[in-house]
Amino acid sequence: MERHQDASAAAFREAVAVLPDVISCHLVSGEADFLLQVVVPDLAAYERLLVDRLLKLPSVSDIRSNFAIQTVKSEGPLPLSHLPSAET
Repeated sequence: MERHQDASAAAFREAVAVLPDVISCHLVSGEADFLLQVVVPDLAAYERLLVDRLLKLPSVSDIRSNFAIQTVKSEGPLPLSHLPSAET
């Protein structure tokens, strides 16, 4: 994000929420401000999403992309047995 202001972040969130190719958006710590997970049919579609939509969103100054090459493990059960029970 170019500017770290409430209005800029809110406008970004609203814009991302209506993009059908974006299946999740997370506010993260570290170098990036947001992590988006997108699903597109091919690299040409990703390029269109990137150039025509994402780079034009409010306050977007930089995008860094990573691509999954192979899924090794996906959505295993959460190991929550170590947490205290909500009933106690």
